[in-house]
Amino acid sequence: MANKSLYFNGKDSEAIIKHKDFYNVFPFSIQCWIKTTQNNNNHSSIVNKYISGSRNGWSLNIKNGKISFWIYNNNNGCEFIGNTLISDNEWHNVIITVSNTVKVYIDGVLDIEVSSNINSYNTNSIDIVLGLYQGSHERYNGFLDDFSFWNIELDNSIIAKYSKGIRIDKNNNFLTGYWNMDKLVDNQIIDCIKKNNGTIKNLELISYGCPIEYYKFLLQQNNQLYTIKSEFYEPSKSQYKPITGVEVNNITDENLNKYGFDDIGDILKTIDKGNLNMLFTNDLEDGKQFGVNLKNGIKKIDGIRLLK
Repeated sequence: MANKSLYFNGKDSEAIIKHKDFYNVFPFSIQCWIKTTQNNNNHSSIVNKYISGSRNGWSLNIKNGKISFWIYNNNNGCEFIGNTLISDNEWHNVIITVSNTVKVYIDGVLDIEVSSNINSYNTNSIDIVLGLYQGSHERYNGFLDDFSFWNIELDNSIIAKYSKGIRIDKNNNFLTGYWNMDKLVDNQIIDCIKKNNGTIKNLELISYGCPIEYYKFLLQQNNQLYTIKSEFYEPSKSQYKPITGVEVNNITDENLNKYGFDDIGDILKTIDKGNLNMLFTNDLEDGKQFGVNLKNGIKKIDGIRLLK
């Protein structure tokens, strides 16, 4: 599966992620990738948890081609515009950390730091909205990918890691929401962490996305016919045992997170000559393996190596 993204047309595109109490935390961080040419004097909202004029909540926007952000808690807070022009039609990683200070990182580099003027935070039941500034109809025009929400102030090592396109670790205990935008199910973007999926309106899923790392394996064959098949494994204390009863043609993210992974869709395919690249739909995390079944009298595979 290739990395994908959402395209917001700046007219009527939006997505709504319902409020959950675990989003009312302090400190917190948000992260996303954007690609846009939008450059006007409006606060065009990329993602927010804020209703216009409420003075309670936060909003990540683009204004004059730069990141703008504000956060308020019962009228106390801050708002500002960053320094780096990002309306260049290139992918940029944006990370906001909120504590006693608010920091904006663009592609892993600190862009601006200001005092937050708050020491707690609560948005009550305001939903998270992508692409629309609630109450004023100022909309984002551009691409959005890999949006995540964290209940911690991300440190420099994590910021450096994810700004370089390393896949987000879904097992991180501080990660409370992750929408990778790689697929739509029932008109929803999928939350890989809490299953708090977002409902979309007039949004298009684009077949290319931000420069996120995907793993693939190269099987070097010995110029004879053989068949490969993805297998799902569950760890035990001594060995990995094949899972039975998992339908390989109906794999869910839950299966992938618990048992293993799928390949690019060629679950069972005969290879004649050359190389086969298997691109996994989810991270190949610790404790997960794949099996290669050899048929047609094949004696060996010359080598298997991980490609970055």
